[in-house]
Amino acid sequence: MLYYVEMDENRAEELGSQLAAELIMLTAASAFALNEFVKYLAREHEKETEIQNFFRQNSVKVDACQTRACQAMESIAELRAKLSLLEQELMVDKTGETVVG
Repeated sequence: MLYYVEMDENRAEELGSQLAAELIMLTAASAFALNEFVKYLAREHEKETEIQNFFRQNSVKVDACQTRACQAMESIAELRAKLSLLEQELMVDKTGETVVG
C-alpha cells in the first residue's frame, strides 16, 4: 500500500532541485569513470600490441636461428662424410705407421 504525502510548492521545488543536483553529480561521476575506463582499455590495447610485436620480431629471429642451425648441421654432416672418406684413405696400423690405401 502506497502513501502519498502532500507538500507545499516550496518543499516540492527544494526536493526537485536536490534531485536534479544529484542527477548532475551522478552524470558527471559516471562520465569521469567512463573516461578512466576508456583510458585503461587504451593502455591495455597498447600493451597487447607491444607484446604481439615482440613475439613477431622474436619469431623472425628464432626462424633465422633455426635456419642457421640447420645449415650448421648440414655442414657438420658434410664434414663428417669427408672425414670418413679421409679415414678410409689413410689407414693406420697398430704400430702407428701410416699406410696409404
